[in-house]
Amino acid sequence: MVYQEIVFTLALLMTHQQVAQGNFINQMRRKAKLNKIPSNGVFDKFKLNLEGGLSAGGIPKITTKTPNNDQIVNPAASVSVCADIVFANDASCSLGRNVRDDQVKLIIDIASRFQISDIAGARFGAFSFGQYVDVQSKVDFNPGANSDTILTGLESLRTANMTCRTIPYRAMSMASGYFNGDDDRDDGEFKDVLIFIGDGWTSPIRTRKLSLKLADMLKKDDVDILWIKTQARNRRDEKNEIKYGGTAIDVEILPIVGDVDKIFVYTQGDNQRVVNNVSEYLFKKYKCG
Repeated sequence: MVYQEIVFTLALLMTHQQVAQGNFINQMRRKAKLNKIPSNGVFDKFKLNLEGGLSAGGIPKITTKTPNNDQIVNPAASVSVCADIVFANDASCSLGRNVRDDQVKLIIDIASRFQISDIAGARFGAFSFGQYVDVQSKVDFNPGANSDTILTGLESLRTANMTCRTIPYRAMSMASGYFNGDDDRDDGEFKDVLIFIGDGWTSPIRTRKLSLKLADMLKKDDVDILWIKTQARNRRDEKNEIKYGGTAIDVEILPIVGDVDKIFVYTQGDNQRVVNNVSEYLFKKYKCG
């Protein structure tokens, strides 16, 4: 086992571990990035709008951005992943308030596990969504920001009940704005990861096909989609299983993410296990170096 993997294992077992950080190189030229969005018979291209919806048009663009020279490190973090990670947080009424609070805590705890760095570490963005994306509380990719700024932003994600609609394709459209924007880093060095967190049920159900189309478009653009499955309120999971002939994982989530290893089931009080499992997945696939 290499040194970095040993350090990661220890980090999962020690909640108060502090690791001294060395200095990384001060400058790195970022490659120009060609932002491609595949076309299909329904949408030629999609782009970000203020409601996180879809609109026609938009053109591929090449962006070159010089990274910030300062190393940005969370002192409590012990490992680094080279990835641009976006959390899509379900804040719809199908989730109880305690679960919506738990979801934000999960996001913060996962982000806290990793070094936040423009040069050799993670970059995080996040937003809450229901029928639409809540743009007031969203956390943008923020080059040059320190870990305290990022984690404080994540704490401010909206948890108040937004609507009784849950429309994942609008969250995917918003995420595409992160991954194709000026602050997304070179995908050859920093992979794009979208992490949904919520009960997984789409409402209205007619929008499910749009979610599948956008998920396919993101995956063709090499975006890795994960899902943390939380519990719906008022036995909605059980009722919908009867109504739709399967669990949320089988009917909704698996067709979007494409692999059961990318699904993490959370029940209340199970924070540490889920944080460990998601962190381990990210580390194994996207560790720097």
